[in-house]
Amino acid sequence: MASSKETCTNLRHKIQAAHALHRHPHAIFLATTLVSIAPDPAHCFLLANTYFHAGQYKRSIHVLKHHRLVKHRYPTTYRHRPTSLAERGSIESVYLAAQCLQQCGEWQECLDLLGDGAQAEGRGLCFNDEGAGDYLPAIYYLRGHCMELLDHKTGAVHCYRKALQLDPCHTEAYDRLMDGHLLVKEEERALLQSLTFAPEDEWVRLMYSAKQNLSAFCRDGEAEREVRLLEQKYHLTNHLGLKLLMAQREFNAHHYKQALALTTKLIHEEDPFSDACLVLHICLLVELHQKTELYSLANSLVDSRAGQVIAWFCVGCYYYTIRNHDKAGKYFSKATNMEIRFVPAWLAYGHVFSAVEENDQAMAAYRNAIRLHPGSHLGQLFMGMEHIHSGNLPLAFEFINTSRHICPYDPLVYNEMGVVAYKMKKYPEALTYFQQAMDLCPSTLDSNEHWEYPVFNYANTLRKLRRYDEALAAYNKALTLRPHHYSTYSSIGFVYHLMGQLPAAIEYYHRALGYKSNDTVSLQMLEKALEELFHSD
Repeated sequence: MASSKETCTNLRHKIQAAHALHRHPHAIFLATTLVSIAPDPAHCFLLANTYFHAGQYKRSIHVLKHHRLVKHRYPTTYRHRPTSLAERGSIESVYLAAQCLQQCGEWQECLDLLGDGAQAEGRGLCFNDEGAGDYLPAIYYLRGHCMELLDHKTGAVHCYRKALQLDPCHTEAYDRLMDGHLLVKEEERALLQSLTFAPEDEWVRLMYSAKQNLSAFCRDGEAEREVRLLEQKYHLTNHLGLKLLMAQREFNAHHYKQALALTTKLIHEEDPFSDACLVLHICLLVELHQKTELYSLANSLVDSRAGQVIAWFCVGCYYYTIRNHDKAGKYFSKATNMEIRFVPAWLAYGHVFSAVEENDQAMAAYRNAIRLHPGSHLGQLFMGMEHIHSGNLPLAFEFINTSRHICPYDPLVYNEMGVVAYKMKKYPEALTYFQQAMDLCPSTLDSNEHWEYPVFNYANTLRKLRRYDEALAAYNKALTLRPHHYSTYSSIGFVYHLMGQLPAAIEYYHRALGYKSNDTVSLQMLEKALEELFHSD
């Protein structure tokens, strides 16, 4: 007959085998048997860990507390609380309990167990980390993640930074800082420069740097050099994250068709379940007005992932594209209720309210986006644009200028600053901003219709400054970017009208009406030009 020791050894091996095969119920049965035979701390921890892998987090916490692997009862006064992680129990047990609490959404309880980052917030508990050992980077990440979920942004940033300082290859912490937009661009660069990588981890530094540069709006060529090095030296040509960053780069440059080709390939051939890729793909379909593709994708996501926010976000985007703003708002509201931290839905929700001229509600949605992603310039930019629509130009300028400080490379920011200056009749200042917007996209200016807006605005400003020949050249440039646009033809006609060249003005008014026959401005100006020509004869 086998001895108790041999039985326990055999059970431990069987538990490991069950875990390897993901037979979690069987592993739980074996671990429960093991604890009943020999309830020592190692076996109790193994049972708690087995519950964790099976997704039974409450039972895992109960085992840790019941067998006193984690000291969970303490006096309510701070003076008598434990002051270090070691006093809470063995570090592996404390960390497992904290992970369980985090998975259960009990973020404050998790911080009470680990220490809540008082070194960053100046409040609450702050344990020394004696005995944490190799667990310390992961513990700082867990602290940071809980604080982020509790909207303690300063503490979250501190803990994520600390995790990276302890382990530069802690990619989860880096991703939360980048994807959560918790830092502005200068802080991102300073963070990367402060990290020290081992020679064999140089590829990680390049990935971090590529993520910063590819997701930004600057085009200094550094990102392309890093990508080539990663592909050629480290053989990461097929890295999904790198491909997604390249798609994001094309999206930021308004190369929507090129970006869509990349995301389509990623979704259809490599990873159809990447939420980050799906969000970008959906945004591209909206920008390109691909209604049929959006409808098909929305139906597919609702059928396969109805319990996830991405499905209803896609449905909302479809209705937004077909201008059914009531239904779009309904589904964006559902998306934000399902996942309150899903910023794309908040931005889209704001766009819906803006489209129906509900300024206060639009700004409320944008404020949520700003709160959740303080390092992103988009929320500030859209808030500024909404203030332009409501006529509050000084406040609009403040928000857009804040957006410029966060991201000084986005042409749209300078275009909107120019719009504010133009509406305030500061035409030389507006001209400078529109010129800066055009200068930020020199490589795409000749081929991308999305850069027509700053060129058209630049021409309007030149007209206001009575620099008519330059204005005509700018309007013609706008036509090369966006052919057949009635407003540009009407504006050219108006410049000729101001120059006294009535036949040319009449010709361009007619062209404008050829593209939009009910354009009130062109009709009125045409009538006036014909009347002036008649009286001049």
